[in-house]
Amino acid sequence: MAVPRLLDSSCAALANGVFQRSFFRRSRGIAACSFRSRYSLAAAAAAAAAPKSKKERNVPTLLEIEALAVEESQSPRLERGQVVNALLALLERHGIPSRYAFEVLRHADKIISGLQEEQEDATLSDTHDPRSNLSSQAPRAAESGVSTVLARAEEKNFSKLVSYFHKLGIKASDVSKVMPFVLESGVEPVDTMVEFLQGVGVKYNSLARVIAAWPKIFHHHPNDLAPAVVVLNRLGFTSMSLSSLVARAPQLLSRSADDLTQCVTYMASIGLSRRDTERLVNRYPSVLMDGEKLKSLVTYLESIGVRQTSIGRIISRKLSLLETDAQGLAPLVDFLKSTNATADDINKILYLYPGLLGYSHEALCRVVSSLENLGVPPLLMGKLLRRHPRLLTIKHDMQERVEFLFSLGLVRKDLGKVLFKAPQLMTLHIKDNMIPTVRFLASLGVDVVRVMRSKPMVLGLNVETKIRPNLKFIQNLGIDSESIGKVLSRCPHLLTLSINKKLQPTVCFFLELGFQRKEIADMVKRLPSLLGFSIATLLVPNSSATASTRGSYAGSSVWGNTFTNRV
Repeated sequence: MAVPRLLDSSCAALANGVFQRSFFRRSRGIAACSFRSRYSLAAAAAAAAAPKSKKERNVPTLLEIEALAVEESQSPRLERGQVVNALLALLERHGIPSRYAFEVLRHADKIISGLQEEQEDATLSDTHDPRSNLSSQAPRAAESGVSTVLARAEEKNFSKLVSYFHKLGIKASDVSKVMPFVLESGVEPVDTMVEFLQGVGVKYNSLARVIAAWPKIFHHHPNDLAPAVVVLNRLGFTSMSLSSLVARAPQLLSRSADDLTQCVTYMASIGLSRRDTERLVNRYPSVLMDGEKLKSLVTYLESIGVRQTSIGRIISRKLSLLETDAQGLAPLVDFLKSTNATADDINKILYLYPGLLGYSHEALCRVVSSLENLGVPPLLMGKLLRRHPRLLTIKHDMQERVEFLFSLGLVRKDLGKVLFKAPQLMTLHIKDNMIPTVRFLASLGVDVVRVMRSKPMVLGLNVETKIRPNLKFIQNLGIDSESIGKVLSRCPHLLTLSINKKLQPTVCFFLELGFQRKEIADMVKRLPSLLGFSIATLLVPNSSATASTRGSYAGSSVWGNTFTNRV
């Protein structure tokens, strides 16, 4: 029973000795832990206490060999705490705050292992000698291993690099990510790269983020990164915008000038302007790293009928498309096809409102169902959406607007036709948009119901910016207030025409032919649509008839018949 007591006492003694050490001195270290199992401690104690003859004193017993085997596997872990403590002291001597140094070493397991490689080999070679003194081997190997690690750390400027990164503001947890790329080169190449980044506009407070995001930057020379900067500057990125771009995607600097130029050229070929390209790259820098996603999106849009000339506008107005898998747009395309929209209709719909690509399929189906219930023919639904695709994004109930139109005198059988001609009526605010217009037209004596049937979009015109200016121009021709209501009821289209591009040129054409303003007014009373005729296709070809008719014009309908026959 003496042996078990010896084992227990030996374990207690060894547990308080060299084999039960803390990783860190004082109270900053990782929790203390034992590097040996109870079995290995007992084996070592038994080996030391076993009686030996003089011949056996220099020959290890089986128990000693077993303890030695366990010691060989545990010796690197035994020295780990001493190495970390020594490195911690080294960093503190270089003025690095204790907390920062501790965090650096806490995340630098691979770096410390790399520094220990040589001393571990030396330790293993010593422990394999069967004649070595087991009692003095471990302390001597540990002391030698720590010295070797410190020497290697100094040779590689470990402490200087940590100090440099601390001044740059790099997080202690990120130092271990950066260190493998600079440990062999030292501080000077790091300083050179930092100067280069500052030269291209990267702010000092952004350097830490750039380096942590792309530590491989130190595998490049500034001369290798300069061509990419030139291309980005040519694209429109100034020092300020380039700083933001590089801070978010420093890997762009590794792209060759030819690759970047090809990407930019491709974007121009699909209709993206230089400004749109800059916006796209600024929001999604990865498009210059891997253009396959953009090409896949373009290929899909072309396959569903979108013209290449429209793709640039669609992407520029819906940049988030680059976050979507091209096949993820298939449900929307299938939905548009179900509304009898042709490929040309789909092209127009997406061109006018690319934001439609972000709406759910359920919401779109709900709007189409409501329109069909209001009388819009399903066969014409695609054409309706082509004219006003924003109609699909209505979130409010359309019934309120429908009831308002009914209150004006519109009958249900005409509702579908009205909505097809002017779907934007369902998006207008009743109180702010439609009521002021209806009241103003009614005050002029205009038949509002007749206007709704022929040109319902007039109800959406702004009174002050559109209706009043056009009305004043028509009245200046000499049309009296009693006749103005009849003229606008017969041809409300006059209120939608541009004065400078349509009304004024038409009046000037008749004045050049020798007509007086009063005569023009009389003609407009008889044929209000006259002011909307095309000069090139209707008026000029009939100018000879105009000259011969003018002399005998005495309120007859000859003028009106001349043009209505052509129409």
